[in-house]
Amino acid sequence: MPSYFKNKPVTFNQPSADIEPPAIYMPRMQLAIRMTLGLLAAFYFFVIPVTPFLLPPVEVGGVIAAFFVFHLAWWWHYRTRGVGWVGVRLAAWVDIGAAFTATLIDPFDIPPTGMLVMIAVMGNGMQHGLKIFLEQFVAVLLLGIPILAIRQWLFFQEFSFPLVFVVLFIAIFLYYNYLLFSRIERMKKKAQVMSRQDPLTGLYNRTAFIQSAAYLLSLHEREQTPLVVMFADLDNFKGVNDTKGHLFGDQVLKLFARLTGELLRRSDIVARYGGDEFVFMLVNMSPGDAEQVAGRLQARFARWAEQQGAKVSVSFGIAAVPDGLIDLDRLLQHVDRALYEAKSHEGKQQVVIAPPLA
Repeated sequence: MPSYFKNKPVTFNQPSADIEPPAIYMPRMQLAIRMTLGLLAAFYFFVIPVTPFLLPPVEVGGVIAAFFVFHLAWWWHYRTRGVGWVGVRLAAWVDIGAAFTATLIDPFDIPPTGMLVMIAVMGNGMQHGLKIFLEQFVAVLLLGIPILAIRQWLFFQEFSFPLVFVVLFIAIFLYYNYLLFSRIERMKKKAQVMSRQDPLTGLYNRTAFIQSAAYLLSLHEREQTPLVVMFADLDNFKGVNDTKGHLFGDQVLKLFARLTGELLRRSDIVARYGGDEFVFMLVNMSPGDAEQVAGRLQARFARWAEQQGAKVSVSFGIAAVPDGLIDLDRLLQHVDRALYEAKSHEGKQQVVIAPPLA
């Protein structure tokens, strides 16, 4: 099954409220609705006793057939190659264009096919998110209302109060739903960030790290991108908590998290793995490069701890990700053994590079 969107560069480091949440996409249902509405439109135009405006029945049938062909071809492309935002927008604009066309050629004063416009805006908005909804809502305001006004003037030569109020009610309904969608999107983004974020440090939590690391490992397997995994553990953190209190301990954790943000790149992953332990996945680095990063973190952290009168330091375990398919749990256990060796040294504040993983 292909992915909804084509692959694009991803940055990590820590979560942000600006991250776009994945769309809740039900492609089979959307295709079924599109085909059903196309069939209903065909039934409507070929059963009603009045000839449609502008287009003879043969051309109306051609428009409906083109709608079917496009969406079936789009579905095939989605199933075999996936689609990006351009493809999503194209399909949405075909929907709104078809709805406008049906409304324009509808021979009745208050066209029932105008409901297709509302269905297109709501359906694509709910499927693909707030941006698509807003684009199509603006299209209704800027294009749909003028089209209805021109249609009324050309074919009926009279002002229709019922039509005006139908359009007004539809516009208010769509705007109200836009406000609801906006609130739901904000809540969804906030919930997604909270589910991936450590509340104290603002870094990724363990679950988010595992998900992001799995992506980088698949990239490493396909493209041989050099990766290094690094564990960090604060030395004597329990003693600091006992002597200076838990609030100060929280400040220690937040300071270390801030230092990682200052010294690491956005392409690297850092997460609070649990307690006073942090885990990193560094991209395009060798173990020697990672050792230098660990040294800079140790130096900055040690200076701050000395200024605060806190006897706390940090030790690191490092391992390069070997070539081929890698089991993440096994890799983390391998790095954890290197960290254990670093912590076993007297005085601690050590860095140990693990041997290559067989």
